Amino acid sequence: MNKMLMLMLAFVFALSLSTAYAQMTTGSPSGRDTTRSQTTPLSKSDHDFLIKAAQGGMAEVEFGKLAASKATDEQVKEMGRKLVDDHTKANDRLMSIAQSKGVTLPTGLSKADQKELDKLSRVSGKDFDKAFLNQVKKDHEKDISLFKKEAKDGKDPDLRAFASQTLPALESHLTMAKDMSTGRSHSASSRQY
Repeated sequence: MNKMLMLMLAFVFALSLSTAYAQMTTGSPSGRDTTRSQTTPLSKSDHDFLIKAAQGGMAEVEFGKLAASKATDEQVKEMGRKLVDDHTKANDRLMSIAQSKGVTLPTGLSKADQKELDKLSRVSGKDFDKAFLNQVKKDHEKDISLFKKEAKDGKDPDLRAFASQTLPALESHLTMAKDMSTGRSHSASSRQY
């Protein structure tokens, strides 16, 4: 009986040593290596695209909200609402991709975007409508360039697909802003993300 007790104690001791060793070498109680990411790390250019696209998307939502409440022209108000809807959907998709890649996105506007929003919020009437459309054109030209580059040269397939799928809506927003700037009527209900 004494021998049996000693054998059991030796077995329990050996088992606890092997568990302790597994925890020490992997940092995990199960002994599995959980320190390695389940995803492939993003290239610097893909990471930069992810951050810039998120910042740009957040800015477009804020510019759109401002236009929906301040614009005097009903088409400009409608475009503001469309920017809010489309960019919110795109931002949600981008957030999902970022989470799957283990990337934390910014939660606020960049300093430059906040400055532009503050400047735009101080304008009113038809001057606001014109300034808003100019802002949309400028931002969307920059965004289209960024998204085309990612769609063509991006290393991550999820980000390449996101960029490719989002480009038509960005191009539609730019066309709408240009048409409204020149006085041509344009429905804001075309092309969504």
